[in-house]
Amino acid sequence: TSTTVPEHLQCGICNGVVKNAMLLPWDPEGRTVCELCIRDALAQNGFRCPLTGIDGVSPDDLIPNVGLRKAADLFIK
Repeated sequence: TSTTVPEHLQCGICNGVVKNAMLLPWDPEGRTVCELCIRDALAQNGFRCPLTGIDGVSPDDLIPNVGLRKAADLFIK
């Protein structure tokens, strides 16, 4: 049985359950993505955010979403 991932636990890039959830401080929608997904995407796109299209964003600005990490861990278990 496949469980549908609740939207708030979904990565905006890979659509799976977020792993090492990171908040995008430059995203007005406050979306959360997997740390690896966003770091890879920024590196491949010349630091342009794949979700917002904003240029010149730094992976150093990412904020760990601690609460969502716990929720995602509980969801996976």
